[in-house]
Amino acid sequence: QNLRKELLDRLQQYEDGSRRVEDIRSRRTQLTLEMEALQKTINGLESQSDAYRLIKTNVDTCKEEAQTADARYLQLEQAVEHIREKENARDRARIELERLEDDLAAKTREIFQRKASVRVAREALRAVAEGEEDIRRAEADARDAEDYLKVIKNRDRLEKEIGRITNINQQLETTRQSRLKIVAPDNATLKRILKTLHQRDQAAVLIDSSLINLEIEPLQEMIIDTITGEPQGEEKAAAKAIITIAGSPEVVVELKNVARLRATGPTGEIQNHRTEFEAACLKLEQLTRPYGTMKLEQLEDRTAKAAELDRKVRDLTQSLKLLLNDRNLADIEVQLHEEKAIESGYLKSHPEWSHNPPDFNNLMRAVSNLRETHGIKIAQAHENFTNHQAGLASANEQEKALTTRIDDVNKQMRRLNRELTSITADGLKMSEREAALKNMLVARETVRNRLSNLEKKLGEYKEDPLMALDKLERQLIGVREETLKARDDEMTAIGILETLAAEGPYSVFTAADEKVNQLKEDIQREEMRVAAIQLLHDTLNQCRREAVFAVTGPVEMLASRLLQRISGRRLRRVKVTDRFEPNQIQPDSMDTEVGLDNLSGGETEQLYLATRLALAEVLSSKERQLVVMDDVLTATDVGRLARVLRVLEEKSQQMQILILTCHPERYRGLADTQFHDLETIQRAAESA
Repeated sequence: QNLRKELLDRLQQYEDGSRRVEDIRSRRTQLTLEMEALQKTINGLESQSDAYRLIKTNVDTCKEEAQTADARYLQLEQAVEHIREKENARDRARIELERLEDDLAAKTREIFQRKASVRVAREALRAVAEGEEDIRRAEADARDAEDYLKVIKNRDRLEKEIGRITNINQQLETTRQSRLKIVAPDNATLKRILKTLHQRDQAAVLIDSSLINLEIEPLQEMIIDTITGEPQGEEKAAAKAIITIAGSPEVVVELKNVARLRATGPTGEIQNHRTEFEAACLKLEQLTRPYGTMKLEQLEDRTAKAAELDRKVRDLTQSLKLLLNDRNLADIEVQLHEEKAIESGYLKSHPEWSHNPPDFNNLMRAVSNLRETHGIKIAQAHENFTNHQAGLASANEQEKALTTRIDDVNKQMRRLNRELTSITADGLKMSEREAALKNMLVARETVRNRLSNLEKKLGEYKEDPLMALDKLERQLIGVREETLKARDDEMTAIGILETLAAEGPYSVFTAADEKVNQLKEDIQREEMRVAAIQLLHDTLNQCRREAVFAVTGPVEMLASRLLQRISGRRLRRVKVTDRFEPNQIQPDSMDTEVGLDNLSGGETEQLYLATRLALAEVLSSKERQLVVMDDVLTATDVGRLARVLRVLEEKSQQMQILILTCHPERYRGLADTQFHDLETIQRAAESA
């Protein structure tokens, strides 16, 4: 097959080579024709390009002359304009200098008058300022009154604080004495007592549940002798009187002249419970000994009262700490004596305050009135002085500005004179300069007109002949290169074609094609054989799937019914894999299945039990089968266990069920059931 493909490729190469030779030959002929046409076009453009080149040269020369004329005209025009600007500026400066000298003389007279006004205003301000001493005395009295009132307020506050501190100290001492009289366990000890009580009560419950209770109801009067159990000894029982006797690990009772009864139960556990009970009682007695009682209500009441008193002590201590604020009572009393001493000092200076305390607000209002009146006067005097002083300063600044401006204008006039002397050094008059300017304007317009005529001739050409000629020459070079390349490609293609023809691909391809046909027949036979094998494999798989599906459907249906009988209608439908293992469950409240991780441990083992029983029922439809289970109900509650036992009893009619378990008591309710103790069987086998 590979050889045939290779020969086909060689034949295709030969045919492609033939077509390539023809294509290259046609391309070379076309390029030769294009080259001849381009040469004719170039010959026609060469004469036109010479005339265009001459006009363009004249245009460039005329542009240079126009630029030169423009530059000379602009230079002379700027010189004339510059001279005019300098002369106008000098005239304006002369007029401004005359005006400034007049303003300076007037401003000097104004300054003399303003200096006299400032002296008068300063004397008036000094006279008004002498009233400040009365205001200072009034302010001193007001400050003394304010300080005196603060001292009185601090004295009253300190007296109240001392009273509150004394009261809290008394309450704190009384509470502490009450707390010392209460002996109560703390919270940790109380928790241990509660835990021990729980252990004792739990042990007592376990003891009661482990006792064997024997109930006797005599039909006639008789003597009952309790050999083992409580109460022990003989007892006369009346007819119809129920007698209950309890004990562990057995209860033995003798009915005089009638029978001896023995009831047995589990051994060993009750003794452990009694040991736990006694240990709990001993620990409880040790924990409650310091408190003189084992009653939980009294202990809890004492603990609550102690906690309440402790909280009250903490609250009083915190209140006392906040009142003292890092001080002690002695410091506060010393501070109170100091405030009283300061109060006495103020009363010596102002004895009238002892009967009539000062009104600080009235004193401050009086000071404010004095200050307001004085402030108005001082403000008016100061404003008058400031206004006159500001006017004098403004006049001085204006005089200084006028002097500076006069100096600047003088400097400007000297500079303008120097500049005019410099730019008119050629000795020409302004009329001579204006005449030269007109002559230059005429020459510039003449050059521009000639340039415009040349540009019109140049615009008659639709495109640049020089650019078109250059483009055609480059195109001719490209066509010539492509023609040479086409000739080389033609020679190369002819050589390749001759090499392929020498190999004789047609005869070799015919022989290879016959061999390929033979191989195709062999492949077809093998493909039919593989298809037959695949059909057989698919048929077997289909039969297997149909067999599994025939069992899977009934198993899912039966498992769903059994699970609903055990766990209720909450779990509706069971889905199993092709290995008959449950993998999904549909709750009653949902329309889709969910994974088994949403079930509890008990529900999961009930699901697996229902699935196994359903599979066993389907497989045992024709003959009885054995079902073996190994501790499948370790997490199932009592109610569902009873329903499971009823299901097992029903299924035992159809199949044999073997249960391996460490909890045989969970299956005691099964009817017609045989129990075998494997340990007993093993010991019997070993002893034999």
